[in-house]
Amino acid sequence: MVRTGKAKMHPVVPLLLQYTNIGCPIDVGTPWLKGKIMTATKRGAHKSAMVLEAMDMMLNEVKGKEKLVEIVYFDELEHLFGTLEWEQLKLSPLAMMPHKS
Repeated sequence: MVRTGKAKMHPVVPLLLQYTNIGCPIDVGTPWLKGKIMTATKRGAHKSAMVLEAMDMMLNEVKGKEKLVEIVYFDELEHLFGTLEWEQLKLSPLAMMPHKS
């Protein structure tokens, strides 16, 4: 973060520098136990994401982000329990809402 002029004097600058250097704290809520994670996973995607065109679009989107994110598939979850920080894991069903564009 580059500060110039009056921005150097703003009272929020120390907080922004802290976020820049060590990250921004996020409250992800109550930890989910394995059972809750598995229930959310079994629920699956929203019906809007089960349309062939939506699946193709999401596949292309994921392929373009492989270097930025870790992709974990459902059948890998059981194997990974206990190896990652599962108390931070939250799942939301995938939905693909059509737009004119």
